Amino acid sequence: MTVLSGSYDFGLVAVSVALAALVLIAAPGYAARAKRARGWVRAAASSLLDRLRALRKSDRATARERELYFQTMADAIPEIIWTADPNGMDDFFNQRCFDYTGLTLEQLRGASWQAIIHPDDLEGCLAKWTSALQTGNPYDVEYRLRGKDGGFR
Repeated sequence: MTVLSGSYDFGLVAVSVALAALVLIAAPGYAARAKRARGWVRAAASSLLDRLRALRKSDRATARERELYFQTMADAIPEIIWTADPNGMDDFFNQRCFDYTGLTLEQLRGASWQAIIHPDDLEGCLAKWTSALQTGNPYDVEYRLRGKDGGFR
């Protein structure tokens, strides 16, 4: 039976373990059992902390694997893909975007991507982007994008 799985607030778990230890110490008759119990409490706490450390490492490894899978898939398709966090800050551009625009990640971050949208398309693009950020609805828009040759497609 798996008792621990998923994500945990490790600070909260540590506080919970400390409180459990205090309850054991304060329990009636603890002094008489203290010597015998001390080894068990240490072993249990050590086992729990080892398990929590392993979970944390496992979560990071799984996250890295998923990120690599996503990036591989995004770079394999013949379309420009970018993503942003819930606050609207860009956090990923696929290689096709860099190849087409000739820009680097640093040049595209923040609001810099607006400079490569065709001027006639920018107002509608920004209106839909703002709406998507405020409502959580999908961002679905077509616009012309400036390539590294200076032309828009």
